[in-house]
Amino acid sequence: MTAPTGARLYRLALTYTLTGDGLLVAERLPADKVPARGEGALYRRLAGLADADDAALVAAASRYGPLGPTGPIRVSNQAAYLWVADTAVRGNVRNLGLLRKWLAHGATTPIPGTVAPVAHAVAIIAEADADWTMGRLAQFITETATPTELERATFPGRIERLEQRLYAGLSRRAALITRDHARGDAAVTVHVQPAARPRLATAAAHWRTVLDKASELGGLSELVPPGTLGRLATEFRPYLSEGDLPLYPAESVAEWRKACRELGDWTEELARADPAAPDRRATLRASLLLRLRTVDAWPYPADELLGAFPRALWSLWEPVTGQRPQRRCAWPDCTRLLPVDAHGNRRHCDQHRRQSARDRAARNRRTLAG
Repeated sequence: MTAPTGARLYRLALTYTLTGDGLLVAERLPADKVPARGEGALYRRLAGLADADDAALVAAASRYGPLGPTGPIRVSNQAAYLWVADTAVRGNVRNLGLLRKWLAHGATTPIPGTVAPVAHAVAIIAEADADWTMGRLAQFITETATPTELERATFPGRIERLEQRLYAGLSRRAALITRDHARGDAAVTVHVQPAARPRLATAAAHWRTVLDKASELGGLSELVPPGTLGRLATEFRPYLSEGDLPLYPAESVAEWRKACRELGDWTEELARADPAAPDRRATLRASLLLRLRTVDAWPYPADELLGAFPRALWSLWEPVTGQRPQRRCAWPDCTRLLPVDAHGNRRHCDQHRRQSARDRAARNRRTLAG
């Protein structure tokens, strides 16, 4: 696939192993995000694996990263993501008040199983935030501190590393969260790494600060809308092994084989399409667009992480349409697409280019006025 000028997709770089029941488990986490290069014919490569053995599919998963969603990610699935579901998160924030004694005693006192998921979440944050990234984020969003030039350049990378450590912590504790919560009002003990115990109280405070700020912006379901759940799921999934959370089980070779067979069907349809029959091409284009929508990959998610299956669908776009994918206007909530031949530096549609220019001129005037 020829990507839009100046745009690219990303994948997770990790290695999978196969369990006895056909599940793929990621190793050496946390994983790095790397550019998905050299995938112009990804759909053909994966289609050729439809009848391959399990070892070949495991190698493909290690080469191309998580498969990603192959069906629609529905809003109801937000319950699987602790930080996405508004109702669950707000309930957890309220439950922080029930953990004051547990926080004050460094996680050494028993607590009811009903609030154990919140305690585990605080423990995950405390264990992951050894370099004070969450603390600085809380300071920045409350405007109690101003980032230095060095922090402006490096902080996005720190946030990504923190995010990956949070995922890894959730993976380690997923089965414990389920087990402890099932105890109901019975007492359970949530263990925390000794080095992280002094950070528990500040971790809880920082978590509340970040969530309160998210609520001001319309809630976490607004910050992570349904159209991007598939991308969030792609990043989150490798950290769940052997179905730790039943709402979102690990990937399997059976799922990979099914996706490869679908791409094989697309390859056959494309081979049968007559270039001189525009109606046939238009039908294929409409079908491909609908399929991209069902996996939360429309419009072209430039510079974002995407699963192997959605990337393979995008590699079909140019053979089907004869055009490069179009990027969406970067203006918040704008759904317009940029022209096919838009320059790589262009970020906005015609309407918002004018608005962006006016805003930039106003900022320059304020700067000059002191």
